[in-house]
Amino acid sequence: MPYKRPRLGLIIFVTVICIALVVATVFGVSSLLAAIAEKMPAEKGGMAQTGNTDTDAELSAESPGEPAAGTVYRYIDFTRADVHTGSLILVNAENEYVFPESPDLPTLYGNKSDTYKISGSELSLERETLRALNEMMHAFYDKYSIGDVLVSAGYRDYDTQMALYSGRVEAVGLEAVSGYVSLAGYSEHHTGLAFDLSVYTDSGVTMTLADRPQYDWLADNCHKYGFVLRYDPSKTDITGIYGEQWHFRRVGLPHSYYMKKHNLVLEEYIDLLRGYTFEGSHLTVSDDLGGSYEIYYIPLLNGDVTEIPVPESAVYTVSGNNKNGFIVTLQLS
Repeated sequence: MPYKRPRLGLIIFVTVICIALVVATVFGVSSLLAAIAEKMPAEKGGMAQTGNTDTDAELSAESPGEPAAGTVYRYIDFTRADVHTGSLILVNAENEYVFPESPDLPTLYGNKSDTYKISGSELSLERETLRALNEMMHAFYDKYSIGDVLVSAGYRDYDTQMALYSGRVEAVGLEAVSGYVSLAGYSEHHTGLAFDLSVYTDSGVTMTLADRPQYDWLADNCHKYGFVLRYDPSKTDITGIYGEQWHFRRVGLPHSYYMKKHNLVLEEYIDLLRGYTFEGSHLTVSDDLGGSYEIYYIPLLNGDVTEIPVPESAVYTVSGNNKNGFIVTLQLS
């Protein structure tokens, strides 16, 4: 059969189709790469984070002192008001307490164990503090069969503290009150995390915890239940309060262990924790029950929201310090 020369139009048509396929392939790959790039995490504060900074964002971190590579994190939003909440808030003459709108303060009456006494039916504490107090007093009673420890003070509102302060000033003078009774707004009793203990026997005798050696158990073991003796008589220059061997404060585990072991008051401990940032070394603490913990500090940001990274799979708590940031506590075991 004689050779027939292809028509010019057909050649042009085939050529255009081939060029179009090549261009489509190139742009398809580019679009795919662009889409992948959009989904790759961007860096934020030394941590990788997806697209935005909402509470579902995940990140991973790897640097000295941080969790092992591959740990998945997410951001939790905390507001400026949240810095005033939690078991590690510092309330003293320089750091005023911010009263919440709806405090959770159950009364001890009807919720306490039968292993100790209370000074009145209106006495109340923050819920977890009450639970830990019951646990501690159960252990004390089991050891000594003594049930005459008295909770003489717990939560106080602003007006109650002001009346107490004003009454003492009127009775003994302003100078004599300083270091003994806190001005309203600056008392730990506002938090519901603190309580005072004394002794009231069944025969009607009032004593202090120092009057019998058995009561030393409370000071020696309170850290196992998340409590510390808040005011060390040797550190009045730091706390601003003279020694009170009856005033217990819940800071929670494992902080109570660390504070007792290193003889730290809360002011010292709060300052110490500021050195353990998320990006740097974390503080590791173990208790004597096999528990291990990791702690780091997140500074309060200038905006309305501070985003706090927490491991996706860890048990954790976050507490404000009532000053300048948040303390994250991870329970590792």
